[in-house]
Amino acid sequence: MKFYRVKPESEYYQKILKAKNAKDALREIAIKVQEHFQLPYSPSWSITPDYYYHDLDVLNDEQLKAFKKNGIPKKSNKLGSQIIAFHKELIYEEGLEGLRTERDINFSYGVMRWSQNETLEQLNGLDTMYLKTNSNFASSKDDFLEEITESAYVKAYLAAVEAKEGAKNETKV
Repeated sequence: MKFYRVKPESEYYQKILKAKNAKDALREIAIKVQEHFQLPYSPSWSITPDYYYHDLDVLNDEQLKAFKKNGIPKKSNKLGSQIIAFHKELIYEEGLEGLRTERDINFSYGVMRWSQNETLEQLNGLDTMYLKTNSNFASSKDDFLEEITESAYVKAYLAAVEAKEGAKNETKV
């Protein structure tokens, strides 16, 4: 196994942080779209700023006409095009245009499994992100990764678990 620490000052880490922090804003945007167009509540929400997704099982027949089979609004339908426009307007107001998902960022930096035999675990530490893998990364990992020992990884893991447990205990009190 190989263990890496993502450099917090790296461009990769900043992009990942932005994508993680945008999840709550995207969820709020999805709720605003649902309320504005009086769509039934759907636990599915905008996964990317480019697309609004909605669960088709909760829609009535009239609303269903505005969506494709994959849950994305149709551009050719009046309601669908209004949903798309409103969604894009909210994305622009939040400043999230051009945002990429964590999956897209990881792919572009080569942080991914190349086969089913490989493992890749991400640990969100207190100060940065850590990776545990048995594969070699395709990208030039010297830019944003530094190799660490297993003991350093375990220490970061324990610190993250303790912080999570501490946060749970504070909310109970």
